[in-house]
Amino acid sequence: MANVRGLKSSTIENYFSGFRMLHLIKGHYNHHLRADIVTQMIKGVKNGDQIRDMIQNKHPRQPVTVGIMAKLKESIHNAKMPTQHKRLIWFAATTCLLGSFRVHEVLPKEQNTFDKSITLMQGDIKFTSLKSNGKMTKAITLHLKNPKEDKTTHGIRVDIFETTGPLRWLCAVNAAMKYEGVTSKTDSEQPFARTANGTGYTGRMFNKDLKQLLMGKLDLSLGPLTSHSFRAGLATMMARAGFPDKEIQLTGRWTSSAFKSYVKTARPKRAALAASIWSTLAESGVPL
Repeated sequence: MANVRGLKSSTIENYFSGFRMLHLIKGHYNHHLRADIVTQMIKGVKNGDQIRDMIQNKHPRQPVTVGIMAKLKESIHNAKMPTQHKRLIWFAATTCLLGSFRVHEVLPKEQNTFDKSITLMQGDIKFTSLKSNGKMTKAITLHLKNPKEDKTTHGIRVDIFETTGPLRWLCAVNAAMKYEGVTSKTDSEQPFARTANGTGYTGRMFNKDLKQLLMGKLDLSLGPLTSHSFRAGLATMMARAGFPDKEIQLTGRWTSSAFKSYVKTARPKRAALAASIWSTLAESGVPL
């Protein structure tokens, strides 16, 4: 099928993800829907994609950096669009970056329909605080009900802690609070990320906004920038600053073992790690 239609491995993966979502919607929670031979075939297509991209001198997507976020924030500030939409874009950007989220863990997939067993709803985000290193730290907790790393019926709660110091302008907690401040909170059974007219703000819409806001401001020779660039951003910056692989994996839940470690690690310890990350990045002199 891939050879006949010219599909990339990522497209095939999306098709199978759609099949899996359909099974979940219908109440079928079999974790072994995909045969091993299918996984091997997709891997073969992916290898072919990589070889073809190398021959054609194509670059993979570039990760988001603090410098790119600064350009995005400036463009949002200068853009002629409603305040709610500005805050919505900045919420999506900061949350995906600091939480190392895949875009549809934060934003709905569809604009006019949604499945609340998968979509991040109004009631799935909680504003909290905790004591870390002797002082109170603000945080937001996102309930991911269907994380890729672990298909449990309860999902996982992921914390994002406030950013302080020189990079406090990048704080996802403040971004979420400011966005919530201009939206209706009357129905917890609606997606958290919504446009001014009440429809879902999708990953596709976010990509379109990113393209328009960053047009002419990026070095595209380094590769394209999409919503998935945010998940790679924090890990890339941590690696450049010399953080050990274990802490990078824990922060982004990059492997199934890191996912389990994240769940078991106490919140104050994770809050201290988050504070360490941003103070180190601000002071390290690493290109951001």
